[in-house]
Amino acid sequence: MKKPMKKAVLLIFTAMYILACAANAAAFEKAANAENAGDLQATGFGKLQAVEIDAPSYVLVDMKTGRVLLEKNADEIRYPASTTKIMTAIVAIENGDLNAEMVASAEAVADIGDGGSNIGIMPGEVLTLRHLLTAMLVSSANESANIIAENICAGSANPRQEFISLMNRRAMELGALNTHFVNTCGIHDPDHYTTAKDLAVIARHAMTLPAFRETVKTSHYSLPATNKREAWDALPVTNRFLNPFYGGVYKPTDFEITGIKTGFTTPAGSCLVTSAVNDEGEELLAVVLGVTGRDQSNDVYACTTQLLEWGFNTFSYQQAVPANSIVLETRFRGAAKTRTGLVTEKAVECLLPVDRDLWNLEEEIHWTRKLEAPAKAGEIMGYMEYSINGFPVAQVNVVTSEAVKLKLYLKIFNVIKKTFFAVFSLKTLSVTLVAIALFIIMRATLRFISRSIRLRKRHY
Repeated sequence: MKKPMKKAVLLIFTAMYILACAANAAAFEKAANAENAGDLQATGFGKLQAVEIDAPSYVLVDMKTGRVLLEKNADEIRYPASTTKIMTAIVAIENGDLNAEMVASAEAVADIGDGGSNIGIMPGEVLTLRHLLTAMLVSSANESANIIAENICAGSANPRQEFISLMNRRAMELGALNTHFVNTCGIHDPDHYTTAKDLAVIARHAMTLPAFRETVKTSHYSLPATNKREAWDALPVTNRFLNPFYGGVYKPTDFEITGIKTGFTTPAGSCLVTSAVNDEGEELLAVVLGVTGRDQSNDVYACTTQLLEWGFNTFSYQQAVPANSIVLETRFRGAAKTRTGLVTEKAVECLLPVDRDLWNLEEEIHWTRKLEAPAKAGEIMGYMEYSINGFPVAQVNVVTSEAVKLKLYLKIFNVIKKTFFAVFSLKTLSVTLVAIALFIIMRATLRFISRSIRLRKRHY
């Protein structure tokens, strides 16, 4: 091979090697940045105070708006374990009667998985949906989930499978698009999965249902006598945040835990979905999935507490815009004044960083009527939507700051128009217009005939 050819080949391979190294370096830097930024992804507030939470997947959201405040691997597919029962409860509450009596089948009682949690309901035992929901959500009773499903969909060929179909359909409707259920209680199955973000969507909707919200804050309970037993022992509360047995060891001091659901299987690890509210009424929802390790049953509570503490310390509901703030001054069509002020109807409050320097509110006006005179003072012309990083967080009506009067000549014209229509009814006006039209047609016809006659006379 000639020397020039060798040099060319050498240069080509050298260039390829340099490009490969550059690509690898860029990929490594991107991965490192993604790993470092994972805890602060999708906040939309710039640089917030960092926090280290030792959980593989979690999300913290504002309960009021559903806005993500903090997340890590929140779209990563995970096994939900018994947090599945949140969706079971949604379908049950939305499709059933809380006072309806339900009978436990032998299959429902038996099909709880190896070592599945249960409260010992017996085949043929009758309980109300309300009591079964409590057993399922508070004691995490697997058989309760099965009994509920079989009774809600009792008219179908395969009641439990029909109920699971309803669970999947409802998940899709709520926007939990990366979730799929194959059972009612969270028994492990490779095809039974969700994500932290999807679970937050599901849990947030569940907390809008009064029966669900009331049930998941339960700290102790016992069931009434049934057809199979005279009394129940006090039943376990799986949520250590709420269970008085732990003597408040897990109970946070700066905010109140208001629910909602625990979960555990070996493949899923320890999972916990938690809602909490502080003295200012700020309510947050935390989802922590996949905690493993020697002390995972305690660690999942530590991670959740840390996540909630960060949220309450970093964000608060604040007045972003005062009432009667000028939105803009603009011209109304037909108005006597050249410009009229439009203002916010009331103050705008939303969840924002405690550090005001990190606020990043975006504004967009949506008109609901044309800017035309006349208009009363305080009349709603549209609304202002406030968003952060493209996510709507608040809105307020935009109203006129004063009355908008018509120009004098337009006012006179309107008076004349009203007077005219008051004198002549619509029916009278229609008849008059038809008569005028007929007159014009007849006149044109007569003129045509007259011209034709004159032309004939000239011809002869």
